[in-house]
Amino acid sequence: MANGLGFDPFLIGGTKEQCDRFVKPYAEGGLFCSFAQSEPGAGSDVAGIETQGVKVDGGWIINGQKQWITNASYASIYSVAVKTDPSAGARGISVFAVERERNGVSVGRPEQKLGQRASDTASVHFE
Repeated sequence: MANGLGFDPFLIGGTKEQCDRFVKPYAEGGLFCSFAQSEPGAGSDVAGIETQGVKVDGGWIINGQKQWITNASYASIYSVAVKTDPSAGARGISVFAVERERNGVSVGRPEQKLGQRASDTASVHFE
């Protein structure tokens, strides 16, 4: 299932309301969700991510870049690993559902890879 990794954070730690809002329509409608964790300077080192989330009235502002995201060009929603409390190290990371059509979300060009060329891989930028 192409959406498995993207939906895991919701299925493991999400509320019923979050699963109904984010997982159910994608599972039924054949849409894509991508898991956005890796970054240019951190790779798969979760504790080293630099994408920041700052709480503001009415929600959160997310700034940063994710790299090597599978199905990024096709996803309608991203599960984004974000540092919300930098002083807490790896425990200060939260995962947000971010819809592709949100202001400030953009997808880079697909990576030109040597292998796995059938798998879409691109960067995602949050501003």
